[in-house]
Amino acid sequence: MSELRPAGFPLWWEGYAAPSPAAVPPAEALPSQADVVIVGGGFTGLWTAYYLLRDAAHLSVLVLEAEHVGFGASGRNGGWVSALFPVDATTLAALVGVATCKGATLFEPTLGRALLAIGMRADAADDFSRHAAALGFIVEAADPRRAIAACAGAPACRSGCMPARDVADAVTGAAAAILDGTVTLHISGCPKGCANPRAATLALVGSDAGLALSVNGRAAEAVPTGCATTDLVAATARLAATIDRERRPGETAAASIARLGASGLASALCPEPAHA
Repeated sequence: MSELRPAGFPLWWEGYAAPSPAAVPPAEALPSQADVVIVGGGFTGLWTAYYLLRDAAHLSVLVLEAEHVGFGASGRNGGWVSALFPVDATTLAALVGVATCKGATLFEPTLGRALLAIGMRADAADDFSRHAAALGFIVEAADPRRAIAACAGAPACRSGCMPARDVADAVTGAAAAILDGTVTLHISGCPKGCANPRAATLALVGSDAGLALSVNGRAAEAVPTGCATTDLVAATARLAATIDRERRPGETAAASIARLGASGLASALCPEPAHA
């Protein structure tokens, strides 16, 4: 029933016909009070509501979701509610092994996609950071990769129209000239935008029509550029070069992007072919 699924809906909607806008009650129809209010209709919010009602049926439970149920990464099992890391098991085991040798006794994921190694000896922190960096982990606050959000993409995700995480380092290098701390770059294998449901300064998105671009918007709002998704890294380099070249004295990269706008940047991303 995928033909009944509007673009951008998560995979677990595929077996159902999505409700029409007319079937969604207006905000005024929502209850003004509830015993428990849960903000966010992803896996976490929905299962919390389910178990509350199962174990305490007398409670009134209200789930609030700004978009639609399952809109964000939690609703797509995008890593928010699983033990998965964006690295392979061998790399993660190597990191844990080094940290354990240096006294760490507990590892916890935390906000900002960070991993805490608790109990490590203070005098071992610098050496541990060097080992972590060699394994590909981000250990510096100024690392430009912190400005990048990338989903798994193809082939790991069946919705992906292009790789995302596998090419993230190459895209980061191609975009280095504009990663001045004011830009967020979203690389999404498809318009669902699992890695970053919010607006990004630039979103490069794989779609059935090829590479799409969103400026100060979400992946679902990206417009096809005419570029092939296989041209992602080279297209990013062209885009960054144009933004850097057009930047005015004292202007941040984000301000330059906002000034140039989506239409100008789309032409830079995928220039017209030369004619003989």
